[in-house]
Amino acid sequence: MGSKKAAEGDFAAAIEQFRSAITADPNNASAHFLLGVALHDSGDRKEAIHSLGRAVALDPHLTQAYVVLGNAYLEQDD
Repeated sequence: MGSKKAAEGDFAAAIEQFRSAITADPNNASAHFLLGVALHDSGDRKEAIHSLGRAVALDPHLTQAYVVLGNAYLEQDD
């Protein structure tokens, strides 16, 4: 459901749904990754970096998370 919301551009709803999934299962690397992507796409680079970092910590083989994480670092304003 969160992925559908993100695809529709409703990042707030997607972020809420991914956060709910993480609350239910804090060790779900995919949920952290999808939250990070939604945060990144919504422009919240700082929170995206946090979520994507958690995703790769939980699953070091989640290669797409490294790509989005690198982009978030490159695009952050700080």
